[in-house]
Amino acid sequence: MESQITKFKNYFNNLIDEYKNVCERNTKITLRDIFYYLNSLISSSKKSSTNVVTEMKIHKLTKATNKAFIKKRHTISSKIFKNISDSLMNYYYENFESKTYKDYIIYAGDGTDSSLTKKLSNEGYKLTKNKTYCSVLVHGIYDCSNQMLIDLKLSKKKDEREIFKLQFEYIGRKCIITLDRGYCGDKQMSDMHKNGLKFIVRLRKNFKFLNNFKNTDIDDEFLYKLKGTKDKIRIVKYIHENKKYFMATNLPTNEITIEDIKILYHKRWNIEEYFKHGKDNQSLQNFHSQSENLINQEIYVHKCVSIISRILGRCHNDNNEILDEEKYKINYKNFSQYLVDLIRLLLYDDKKSCDYVNHIDGKNLLEIIKNYDYENKDVHTFSEDLCKIIEKQIDINNQKINEKQVEEVTRITSILCETVAPIIHNRHYERVRIRPPSLWYHKKYNKRIKRKIKRKTKQNAGENINTDENININTNENINVNNNINENIDVGINENISENINQKNNKNIKKSKHVSKHK
Repeated sequence: MESQITKFKNYFNNLIDEYKNVCERNTKITLRDIFYYLNSLISSSKKSSTNVVTEMKIHKLTKATNKAFIKKRHTISSKIFKNISDSLMNYYYENFESKTYKDYIIYAGDGTDSSLTKKLSNEGYKLTKNKTYCSVLVHGIYDCSNQMLIDLKLSKKKDEREIFKLQFEYIGRKCIITLDRGYCGDKQMSDMHKNGLKFIVRLRKNFKFLNNFKNTDIDDEFLYKLKGTKDKIRIVKYIHENKKYFMATNLPTNEITIEDIKILYHKRWNIEEYFKHGKDNQSLQNFHSQSENLINQEIYVHKCVSIISRILGRCHNDNNEILDEEKYKINYKNFSQYLVDLIRLLLYDDKKSCDYVNHIDGKNLLEIIKNYDYENKDVHTFSEDLCKIIEKQIDINNQKINEKQVEEVTRITSILCETVAPIIHNRHYERVRIRPPSLWYHKKYNKRIKRKIKRKTKQNAGENINTDENININTNENINVNNNINENIDVGINENISENINQKNNKNIKKSKHVSKHK
């Protein structure tokens, strides 16, 4: 493990030294300092430039001020950091065996919204309706097999399909790209097919050619001809947890079956987790910079940080027995929090970054001077030999520093790689929209909530009024029924009473007639 980390440390330092001419004018700030500065800056959205420079001064890495770093960043092009990130990615694929699924590397593509300062409207970025900030699209490609970021791009237009076309160069022939329902157009799929990309795209349910395909409750597929082309693709339907999924793919059936598509599309969730981690724990939601060039610098350093963490993780896993990779994975969220210290040990190998060895070994130097042959040599040769002896001691000293740093990197890496996270299948989280920091927006947001509450109260009040009316109607009906019943009862009683009275009167009349006859 130490040999692999030493090899990567030397490669990383040589890569940074290739672009050292960028900071020739100001020797106080080197590209090494700028890279470490950006790495520390993006590690948290709460960090400021002043905090980062203060930390660097505490670790004796620089004497420059905050303003000097900001000025130096404006003179450096973001393409330099793009080249560094691409070189690191090539180093990973050349020195480590890529994890594959049926000889394919599984990629995922997706985009996320981010809010930037309104000053970027001068560079062509669109302001929101309230003109308080610029809303942009950040599109990424993620290696789900190796859990590594491949590319990130900033787009002025919120069109995932257009920006995705610019990233075709990063997708190789032995790769499968998995995409969600935002990429399911016929034109988009035909463009991917023409460029030799192998894809799995989820389809929307409102397509007309799926009408007869929705009714069945079994896994099935059929061939579909893309509009305007002669190309045919597979339309696949599968059921998972009583939910139907419709997919489009140009992969042949003999290579990738329906069961394989279930597994591969589930892997796409890794890019969602990366964006969530980047927004919550890093500065992917709110960038620190206020110009396009400086924001692109942060984006490419995000990519570098992701690749470096995976390289160190593979250095540990390839030399140690780990848990079942199908059930567990390295917790890279925890890994990224301590990556600032690891990169400091990788970048700075001189005295100011390491306190293990900070002076030349004086005892060995004195013994060499005592045993020196002074008889046959003059003062000039003695001084030359003494300089060579001191240079050797400095090289030995630097080698000791390098060895101590590699030991420290391996120790921290092994601790971080031991913290694993279980792979939970079909995990979902609520997509919570992070509100941008604007007082006007907060007021508008609160007004919307008040309107919703008023609407609900009115609806509830209307329902209560309707129920009260129904109750009144029912009570009036019951009262009328009772009145009718009472009237009928009164009429019956009066009729009975009148009948009884008439009967009594008739009896009395008969009795009176009978009495009169006898008289």
